[in-house]
Amino acid sequence: MKIAIPLFHTRVSPRFDFAPTLMVATVEKNQVVEKKEIDLKKYTLSQRSNLLQELGVNTLICGGVQEFLTRSLGNKNVQVIAPVAGEAIEVLQRFLHGTICSSFKPFCSRPGFQRCQRKHQGVGNGRKGKLLKNF
Repeated sequence: MKIAIPLFHTRVSPRFDFAPTLMVATVEKNQVVEKKEIDLKKYTLSQRSNLLQELGVNTLICGGVQEFLTRSLGNKNVQVIAPVAGEAIEVLQRFLHGTICSSFKPFCSRPGFQRCQRKHQGVGNGRKGKLLKNF
């Protein structure tokens, strides 16, 4: 399985559309066996979509993405999980452990994905979360 996370420095980029870098992790038996970063600065949105398909990415975890691109990626068998925020490495580990959190309102929750409702100190309560459906 390949998981892509658009980066802004070391954090999940707020928007896939404008992320300068893409981290792609290859996972086998729930362990990261390879991780690489790709410079996206010269890629258009269409080229970014095609790149994910060319790389064999199964899942895109990001802060946000345009709805038409979510549908397009779904047609390419790329699952989109958004909105997600945080340090990219931590987000990847949460995904592998089935505890990825979305800091925004729930939408289309699925088993294995959780929503962390923010409290005063930002501690989550583990409610079901947001996973954008593949159309």
